[in-house]
Amino acid sequence: MDKNKAMKLALDALLIWEEMHPKTTASAIRSPAIQALQEALEQPECNQHPDAPHGFNRESSHSLGRYVCDCEGWEPEEQEPVAYITGEYKGYFTIEQTNKSFVLTQGMNLYIAPPKRKWQGLTDEEIGEVGIGHVEGEHMLPYSFARAIEAKLKEKNHD
Repeated sequence: MDKNKAMKLALDALLIWEEMHPKTTASAIRSPAIQALQEALEQPECNQHPDAPHGFNRESSHSLGRYVCDCEGWEPEEQEPVAYITGEYKGYFTIEQTNKSFVLTQGMNLYIAPPKRKWQGLTDEEIGEVGIGHVEGEHMLPYSFARAIEAKLKEKNHD
């Protein structure tokens, strides 16, 4: 049984219990549980794509007033093929390049997707270094600072 089915079952049981015994001391416990289950069931499902990022997205959760997973709104990047298999000759595949600017060499390993790299965040020291120059008087320049953080993360996580 998946998590949503279990939550729906629990919600149904609590609603029946509430209907049968509306004004008991347990109602004070049931009501918030019912509300929490209803809110949780209204939230979007997590993206089940194997490459989808998962985790608590603090900024979005805060602004929306609910839990937001990093996978919400995430879409896999579209990849253009660099070659395709045209046939087989004497036990070997024959290929034709679709992107002539990409050099395919004999013995080159071909992958369905690029190898996974572990995401590297920023240390407190790096954030402090990036923050220098994004302060005006006693005020932080949020957009400028955010763009600088974004650039530092791109630099650290891309070739």
